[in-house]
Amino acid sequence: MLEKSLKALQIRKLKKFEMVHDLVLLAKSVDAPHDVIQVCERVTKYYISAKYPVSIRVIPTEEDVESDIADVEGVLEWARSILK
Repeated sequence: MLEKSLKALQIRKLKKFEMVHDLVLLAKSVDAPHDVIQVCERVTKYYISAKYPVSIRVIPTEEDVESDIADVEGVLEWARSILK
């Protein structure tokens, strides 16, 4: 959902989207605020290892997951506010 939201922002702002899965790259391409980029930096490692199981596995703690879910929800709300 986060990747799709960032790509939707790319389409809105840049009239195109990049065929990448790097959340940080996508966030930077739409001039996301620093706190959004920080969330993307944290969750990209989970996202990539889940999407590509042969990559290095990162197993987050329960506390990390709870915190990151809340932060990702904040990023999604930020994206929605721009896309309205």
